[in-house]
Amino acid sequence: MNILEMHEVHTFIAGFHILEGVTLTAEHGKLTILLGRNGSGKTTTIKTIMGLTPAGSGEILFQGKAIQKMHDFEIPWLGISLVPEGRDVFSQLTVEENLLIAVRKGKNITKQRLDYIVNIFPPMKDLFKKKGRNLSGGEKQMVAVARALVNDDELLLIDEPTKGLAPIMVESMRLALAEIKKNATIILVEQNFEFASSIADDFLIMEHGKIACGGKIGDLINNEEMQHRYLGV
Repeated sequence: MNILEMHEVHTFIAGFHILEGVTLTAEHGKLTILLGRNGSGKTTTIKTIMGLTPAGSGEILFQGKAIQKMHDFEIPWLGISLVPEGRDVFSQLTVEENLLIAVRKGKNITKQRLDYIVNIFPPMKDLFKKKGRNLSGGEKQMVAVARALVNDDELLLIDEPTKGLAPIMVESMRLALAEIKKNATIILVEQNFEFASSIADDFLIMEHGKIACGGKIGDLINNEEMQHRYLGV
């Protein structure tokens, strides 16, 4: 079953035609990697899903429900979380406060949920009282992803989680995402093909604001011509 579908979605930003008819599907319970060169429309695609850059036309379905005309503040309540590129951790708040501020009104973060987050990111256990401004880049990325987990959403949209991270932190993120995808569907924007191919189930490649191709990740791993043509690998 597809948890998300986009049909001929067009998005304009400041008069520029960024998404030029994006059609894609993401299967429930899978990690789908969204690949492509810089400027191909990857980040705009997930922002359009979240309503941050609203679709000018086309249809976006989440669990069969059309969401393309919903406001950006309504969409997370459906069970979708976004981890933006750049982390956006609040520098004046502690790690604990960064997590609590993400809990939606009417919900409470349980001890069981906190234990789940710490199990995925063990270093978090010693960071709860640390201010955001005192965190390393890798620690901020952990907090950004952890913040998306507090509401136990069904779909996570994660943008460039390995960007600027040291190799040891990239490996930690790989292990974390492999664990997270046991309980949630993930659409992951990523430039690091080696990292992406090690954890993805399915792939989509964007080119010039459209989906150029897609399929099972094994098909892409075994197709060097496709890697070179679309990704420059």
